[in-house]
Amino acid sequence: MVLLKVQSKVLSAALQDKEMHMLRIYLDSFQRTEDGCFVCREVKDPDDGVIPDIRLSIFDYTFNESESKKIWEIAKEVLGKETIDLKTISRVVL
Repeated sequence: MVLLKVQSKVLSAALQDKEMHMLRIYLDSFQRTEDGCFVCREVKDPDDGVIPDIRLSIFDYTFNESESKKIWEIAKEVLGKETIDLKTISRVVL
């Protein structure tokens, strides 16, 4: 198993918004570090090789939840573009 520490400025900002109830539910299974990063697993993806499994949760959230329209507004404010940033900070093989 491979664990990843993943940073996302957009997700961190979105979780501060009290209206993002469903996002909290989708991300509840991921532990957070003291510096606000997410701890997740690395999974194989047929299209992209290996990805953090939090990415799959975000895909599911943005496809299924109408509140996800707001995350693109938050991304535009935080990053200047409509994207959810996921930066792997560290990788640990167990």
